[in-house]
Amino acid sequence: MRNYRTKRQNVFKSFFMAHINLYICLIILFLLGIVVGAVHSGFVKDENLIESFRYITDFMTALKTKKIDVDILLREFLWNNLKPGFLLWLLGLVILGIPLIFIYIAFEGYSLGFAFALVIKGLGGSKGTLLISLAVLPQEMIIIPVLLTLAVNSILFARAIWQKKERNTNIKFDIYRYIFLFIAGMVMLVAISMIQTYLQMPLVKNLIGYIS
Repeated sequence: MRNYRTKRQNVFKSFFMAHINLYICLIILFLLGIVVGAVHSGFVKDENLIESFRYITDFMTALKTKKIDVDILLREFLWNNLKPGFLLWLLGLVILGIPLIFIYIAFEGYSLGFAFALVIKGLGGSKGTLLISLAVLPQEMIIIPVLLTLAVNSILFARAIWQKKERNTNIKFDIYRYIFLFIAGMVMLVAISMIQTYLQMPLVKNLIGYIS
């Protein structure tokens, strides 16, 4: 079992090192998206800001006062976490998906930065940061690297399809790698969804009772 885990870690490490330039490019886009999203939250109209704050407050109240339906929660987490993976997989099947993958990663960063900024504004610096640190960051630290790996995988496969059309190259290895990394990434996203449902949310519920 230990040898299997070591080999699996070496596969992902080798993949990262072999395509580190792509990773760096996507990470920069993601971070720029976060910055733009956080800055843009400061230009949101007051009525939209109030509506967003109300949504956050209603969510916290519902989570604190109502019993959590585990089945519904698990379905929500699975949908939210697996949807980006499937989208990146589909984009990798077409050559034109390459620029869309870069745009999507930047948009993911934008959405995260915008949401973080709104939570901090709505709850205040200390409470907002505490909620984000315990309710969002733990899973995002795993989900983001998985999505970046799936994005790189899709870009490489789309490029391989283009090279096959242009130079009639053999892409058998690319197909195997594309399928393997996709399945591995989706398995990790399913595991994260289960951890969010059964371990994290009860802790978040207690945290909300403390800070509200």
